Amino acid sequence: MKTHWKAGDVVRLKVGGPDMCIARLFETNIVPGDRKKTAICEWFVGKKTQTGAYQVDTLEFVRQLNDDGETAFGAATLWA
Repeated sequence: MKTHWKAGDVVRLKVGGPDMCIARLFETNIVPGDRKKTAICEWFVGKKTQTGAYQVDTLEFVRQLNDDGETAFGAATLWA
């Protein structure tokens, strides 16, 4: 399980759905003493951009882009 999320990571909801890109991360403290990391995610439906906020424990890691713009899956690197 990925524990160090960053902007640019590609994720999806654990229950399914489209691949989404993390645009921003922040911590919420809705219940005092219970800090949760939240991700603002973006994805496309056709040509329209959608945005949503999700607690990171509801997300699963799909892939990330390395510095060369290639998609990195663990130790292997493939073209996006």
